[in-house]
Amino acid sequence: MCKYDIIEGSMVKNVKGFLSGKLPIAFGYQMFFHTEKAINILRKGLKG
Repeated sequence: MCKYDIIEGSMVKNVKGFLSGKLPIAFGYQMFFHTEKAINILRKGLKG
């Protein structure tokens, strides 16, 4: 398990190429909520 509550960043478009040593091609954006604390922060934000 991760020690961070929330992790955010770009997604990698060329995963196979990246894993074989090529430079990553970034696109889009993603966020991961790893803890109950982070999920509660998200829920509060969605409620307004």
